[in-house]
Amino acid sequence: MEVLRELIDSQPTEELYLEFATLAWRLNRFPEALNALAEAVQRYPQSRNVRMAQARALATRGRHEDAALTLSEYLALHPDDVEVRTQAAAHFLDAAQPRKAIEILAP
Repeated sequence: MEVLRELIDSQPTEELYLEFATLAWRLNRFPEALNALAEAVQRYPQSRNVRMAQARALATRGRHEDAALTLSEYLALHPDDVEVRTQAAAHFLDAAQPRKAIEILAP
């Protein structure tokens, strides 16, 4: 993991962040995985892959509202992405926020 971190620090790419987060997750180092994904979102806010990975990770930790919000931020940049819109609505439902789910489905 240290080598991946060094690579990210010297030559950051979306793929390296995703690899680091995946490895950290598999090693049960959840905070490190979530931090790497948060960094990746800051660096690559328009990346669908990064946003979806962050949403999945957050949802897996029970943070459904945060998952929905990261996808909502992506939708502000890409309002026509139906799959992401549907996923965001599902996370709002999992967070017991049906009104927000309906709102996001009917922009």
